Amino acid sequence: DFDTTGLLLFTTDGDLAQALLHPSRHVTKRYVALVDGVVSDDELEPLRSGMMLDDGLCKPAPCRVLAQRAARAIWNTAVPHGTSVVEVELSEGRKNQVKRMLGRVHHPVLRLHRPAFGPLELGDLARGSWRLLTDEEIARLRAAAAVSEPHDSKEG
Repeated sequence: DFDTTGLLLFTTDGDLAQALLHPSRHVTKRYVALVDGVVSDDELEPLRSGMMLDDGLCKPAPCRVLAQRAARAIWNTAVPHGTSVVEVELSEGRKNQVKRMLGRVHHPVLRLHRPAFGPLELGDLARGSWRLLTDEEIARLRAAAAVSEPHDSKEG
């Protein structure tokens, strides 16, 4: 999403990229959303149960209401009155899925942040910054997506 902040992965490994994004691999992506309105825990039950969107049934998505200090820590700004902070974990990657799910329960997303993708956590990497992944992180991503190590093209 153009207006989503947080962890992005860039790779030239097409097999790994496809596996990380394919719903059959169940690689989770965690999002934190600042939403309009005061959300009760019960209102999130449709997300947890699996809800119908215009492109089909969504898999159940673990989610919870967070303290507003979570939003202040992410966006470094005051949290507007009458808003809530919701964490949602997806194992499929439909276009604007978090926004559509929360909009469906009448809490439109105002801001969206992805702090984790599979086994990787954004941590304290500054906004706009980037870094290379370590070999261990790449191995953890491959394990999460059930992708074997690439073969050396020089070997038979």
